[in-house]
Amino acid sequence: MNIKSYKKFIIISMGIFVILILSACNNSKNDIIISDNIKEEFKKQDKDNLSISKINNSNLGYVNIGPYCWKDDENFVGMHSHDNYEINDIYNVNVKTSKATKVDTLEDVTIFTYMNYEVKNNKLIYSKNNKLWIYDLINNKSKEIWDLTEVQDEMSKYGANISFVKGSDKYISIVTIKKYGKEEFKNIRMLDINTGKVVKSNDMKIPLFKSFMYSKEKDAFYVSKGENIYEYIYEYNLSNPNEIKKIENTRKDYMYDCMEISDDGKYIYSIVYDKKTNKKHRKSKIVKYDILKNKFTTISDENSGYLFLEFNPKTNIIIYTYVDNEHKKAYTCIGRVKGNKIENTKRVPLEDIGEVKWNTALTMMNEKSTRFTYMVPYQKINDKDDTLRLLLNAYEIKK
Repeated sequence: MNIKSYKKFIIISMGIFVILILSACNNSKNDIIISDNIKEEFKKQDKDNLSISKINNSNLGYVNIGPYCWKDDENFVGMHSHDNYEINDIYNVNVKTSKATKVDTLEDVTIFTYMNYEVKNNKLIYSKNNKLWIYDLINNKSKEIWDLTEVQDEMSKYGANISFVKGSDKYISIVTIKKYGKEEFKNIRMLDINTGKVVKSNDMKIPLFKSFMYSKEKDAFYVSKGENIYEYIYEYNLSNPNEIKKIENTRKDYMYDCMEISDDGKYIYSIVYDKKTNKKHRKSKIVKYDILKNKFTTISDENSGYLFLEFNPKTNIIIYTYVDNEHKKAYTCIGRVKGNKIENTKRVPLEDIGEVKWNTALTMMNEKSTRFTYMVPYQKINDKDDTLRLLLNAYEIKK
């Protein structure tokens, strides 16, 4: 729903990560850590080989500034929320000098774009004074885009999921909740940013969807993840807004997460969790879904668990994080999607953070896939449960 703090969201989202990672304590030394095909990719060297290097050996270390988007090759824009999340300071962070400069403040707002992978064209979405706004993180300017009066009652009671649509430069999805007695319904609205036109569904019994994707190839929207429900992938069309179609090829024993769509709108990339496996050691894989052929293909298959996926559809560069159970740590890899596999895989160096209860990693690539931030939230062995440490660095990608 509405989470106003980047740091707060990380703590909440760590739940599934902690389950996966802490389970390593009970695993034997015979666990397979990395599949053979991934090991081979680490060794592979060819003309398309990727290499990564830390920028100026910088250790940014800003615990309270979450990266939101890249401004240029040397600077990214981040946010720090405080005073009960009512004040949100916008910072410019130079990755070479590690200097952070406050450039703006958003006060008394509800921020809906609370993670960097939800930022679109360097913009985020927030509400204030019963209006919906888009904020330009580069130019520090706000633009009113929609009056929230018609959804004010639902939002005040139950909140709303409001986000940019991946694969489109013009749509924002707005999903709200209505309750009639014990029955709960959802409404989907697709807002055209350019025209202000809204296409609205009737009341529907559907999951609380979030993060729609748009396929240019099919002129249709796709979505999976809802409020703890992401067992299927669904197709949605504005020509028939009162119906959402479940893709029959999806399986109920799988859960789909961290979904990305290709630039041409033909393929969806997703982490898939197998619910049939042990909850404390849930197996997962990265799959490619061919929208036109209605076909799933596994492109990377670990023996442990994937946690995070970032894909740049313009460059086909992919970054993913998986759990290494023997060491109770999460590691991040970068590679290039070619056809039905990931090639030229490199593991991002994980700095020595000592003995940890758990850690994960979140990344943020720039548009050209030449830079990325690497943020590692973690807890030390002796830390209290509410203690969150963050390591933040920046890397250069050479192709």
